[in-house]
Amino acid sequence: MVKRIFALLLVLVMIAGCGIADELPLRDSTPGQKMLKNYMSRVNDFLVENGDYEINRVFDETDNVVELGISSAPDNYEPEVVGVTVYMRYDGIHYMLVRVSDVNRFPRVAGAFIRALSPDTITKEQAMATPAERAQRVVSNPSDSFVDYEFDKYEDKEKEILNGEKPQVTYAYYPNQYQTHKDWLQMMIIFPLPEYWDQDEGIIMKVETTDPPFDEEGEGGYFPDNRLVTLEANATPTPEPDSAAMEYDAWAPD
Repeated sequence: MVKRIFALLLVLVMIAGCGIADELPLRDSTPGQKMLKNYMSRVNDFLVENGDYEINRVFDETDNVVELGISSAPDNYEPEVVGVTVYMRYDGIHYMLVRVSDVNRFPRVAGAFIRALSPDTITKEQAMATPAERAQRVVSNPSDSFVDYEFDKYEDKEKEILNGEKPQVTYAYYPNQYQTHKDWLQMMIIFPLPEYWDQDEGIIMKVETTDPPFDEEGEGGYFPDNRLVTLEANATPTPEPDSAAMEYDAWAPD
């Protein structure tokens, strides 16, 4: 009898835990805030499906920047293993940084964020393919940092992080960072312009383009990643870990 009661309590706790995604206390007053709230709800659904933890804390939220993460204690002021920084605009999401300090969890976490961009067209396997490759690269060379595209907004002032018709995704790895001495795998997602985004379905598919990521004037373009049929993974700007741009970043590792 005691075992049955314990089992019932365990099931109730698990059910309550699965409801966290709907309870993530994000604002929804502006079109951009509604976009983020709906998107994060899908992300959390896919995190659970991938066997990981939901994003369950909003550490800070302003009109311009939202800081999210996973935390097991309500009084924690920083995320545990997974941290997310979202740069907002009134009518949409500008770009998002997802940082993970556990290389084994990176494919599951990053895959959930990618799949949530277009849940009807991106499969679980497709979404996790490139993150898994980046994670394996870290496992093979844990002391070697890499970035898909180096960018310093103070030195490269003529270049901007530009939104377009489709999302753009880039990866970076910063080992043994600062006082925490953690190894951070990072994914940056540059979101599409609001007119190419549906609140419920994500990406509104348009004709693909094949321009380079930046031209001589610093203008952005797109090129497809064959592993993701409907999502273009690009060499887009990633702040250098020791640059002024990274220091300004709200979630730069301590």
